[in-house]
Amino acid sequence: MGGKKDEEEEEEQLELWSAEANDQLVRERGKCLTQNHHVQVIFKELEECQKRVKGKDYTAETCHQEMKDLMEAVDHCVGDKAFLLLK
Repeated sequence: MGGKKDEEEEEEQLELWSAEANDQLVRERGKCLTQNHHVQVIFKELEECQKRVKGKDYTAETCHQEMKDLMEAVDHCVGDKAFLLLK
């Protein structure tokens, strides 16, 4: 359906959360997503919300709170490391 747009969104997500990234902060975020149980639980909640929203023709649900919760959890996870890794 949205082919190219879906690919761009996937690439954008990888740029924010890749444990393989060159950018140290992006890499640490990726590590949090793959290694931190609390972050994984919140990420799963976001995925479930997105499935609900996409599965409806109309809904007022936006998944904004789930995304906010995920960003806060990731920030907390990398907070101690984020500035130590800067060169």
